[in-house]
Amino acid sequence: MKRLLIFAFIVILPALVFCRDTGFTTIPPAEAHAMIEEGTPILLDVRTRGEYADRHVPGSVLIPLNELSSRLGELSDDKTRDILVICRSGSRSRAASQILVEAGFTSVHNIDRGIIGWERDGFPLEEGD
Repeated sequence: MKRLLIFAFIVILPALVFCRDTGFTTIPPAEAHAMIEEGTPILLDVRTRGEYADRHVPGSVLIPLNELSSRLGELSDDKTRDILVICRSGSRSRAASQILVEAGFTSVHNIDRGIIGWERDGFPLEEGD
């Protein structure tokens, strides 16, 4: 019995923690592009101003990750509206997606592989502010 409890603690508990629902989805660039073409999601870029000026997805809104918590009011009052979140590679956008979910947004989508994946898959980018 003791071995069973130790097994459960060591194997099953961590598995449950890592399988928990994050409250957001991670989608490929093609799916994000289709959502943009079909509707009016908010496309949120959470990179730095310099990265954004270098290249960004047309129509995206820049709110750097380190400013997101204090600027949530700039996003839609409709917390059910689709929000697509992008960064350079997907790490910052995952963190931003979690912030959005914790703020009550219910339709948050992290773009897998970020701008790198977006560009690699052949979707448009533009330069400047």
